[in-house]
Amino acid sequence: MCAKVAWIWPPASYPKSFWLEEKNDSMQYTIEEIAKEHDVLLLAPVGGESQRIGWRHFYVSAEEALSALKDFDPDVINLNLFRHALNRKIATDFPESLITLYDHGGDLICPYSEHVDIFFTAQEYRRRLAAQRNRVPLEKVILNPHGADPKRFYPDDSVEKIYTGIMVGDFRERKRQHLIISNWREAEGKLLLHGRTHGPLVDSGYLTRCRRLIEKLNLSERITISGFGPYEALPEIINSAEIGIHAGGWGESGNRSITEMMMCGLPMIVPNDCQSHMEWIKDGGLEVNPNAIGAAVRQLKNDPSKYQELREAALGWAKLHTYDRMLNTFRKVIESGHA
Repeated sequence: MCAKVAWIWPPASYPKSFWLEEKNDSMQYTIEEIAKEHDVLLLAPVGGESQRIGWRHFYVSAEEALSALKDFDPDVINLNLFRHALNRKIATDFPESLITLYDHGGDLICPYSEHVDIFFTAQEYRRRLAAQRNRVPLEKVILNPHGADPKRFYPDDSVEKIYTGIMVGDFRERKRQHLIISNWREAEGKLLLHGRTHGPLVDSGYLTRCRRLIEKLNLSERITISGFGPYEALPEIINSAEIGIHAGGWGESGNRSITEMMMCGLPMIVPNDCQSHMEWIKDGGLEVNPNAIGAAVRQLKNDPSKYQELREAALGWAKLHTYDRMLNTFRKVIESGHA
C-alpha cells in the first residue's frame, strides 16, 4: 500500500518555474521519484494566485497550505527550515504523521524538536550537533547530504580550461566570495565567480562590494563574475576551470556545488575555519587558512602530481554522493514510517 507523503516548503523558496522543470537538484529528483511510488503532495509558496498542477500545490497563504495538508491527510510530512512558524504549526497539528525535518544550514536549534520524528542533515559533525542541541537520540538524526547527478556532472576534456579557479554559489555575505577576491593576487590565472543557477542574480549590496573590491585590487582582467545561467549549462561552466574553491563559512551544510565540482574532477580548496567543508572534501582537496586561498591555488597549479592525486580522490568521493543515494535514504525512512 502506498504512503501519503507531503513535502512542505515555507515562504522564501524556489520560484514556480523551478518545480515545473525536471529534476534540477537532488531534492527535486527525490520528490519526483517518490511520487512515482507513493501518493505525494508538494506544497510550495509562490507569488500571485495559488495553483494545483498534479501533485504540486502552489500556495499563497499559510492558511491555504494548512487546509490542503489537512485534506491530504499525510502519513509522512517532510519539512525544511528549523525556525519557521508554519513548520512549527504543521509539526504540532499533525501528531499522527511521521514528521521529518531537513537541515539546510543555520544553528540547528529547532524550537519544536519534540514534535519531529526524524532529522536529516548533511555532515556527521552537524548530525552530532543536531542531536545535542535538540536533546534527541542520535539515531533520530540521519545523515543524508544533497547529491549530484553523475549523468550531468563528469570530467569533460572537450571543454577548454579558461579559468584556473571557480566558485559556484549565491552572492551572500556568508559565502565569502570576498575572501577569494582578496587572495587572488597570490594566485595564477583567471577566476570565475558563478552566481545563482535558479534565477537572476540579485544584488543585495554584497555583490556590489565584491565588484568594487575587484576594481580596487586591479583584478578586473583576471576575475569574472557571472550571474544567472541555466542549470543545464553548469557542467560545462565547471569543466572550464581547473580548481574548485568554496569559501562559505558559518551555516554552510553539505554544499551541493562542491559535490558537483568534485564530480567534474576538480580538486577543492576550502578554508579551514568551515568544518562542514573540511569534512565534505575528504582527501579531494586542500584545507587552508582563509587568507592563504590564493597561495594554495598557485601551489596546486604548479604541482601536477599533487593535483592529479587530489583529482582522483575528488572523483572517488563524489561518486558516493549521487541523486540516488539521497533518494534511497528518504525512501527507507518513508517506508519505515508507513509500515
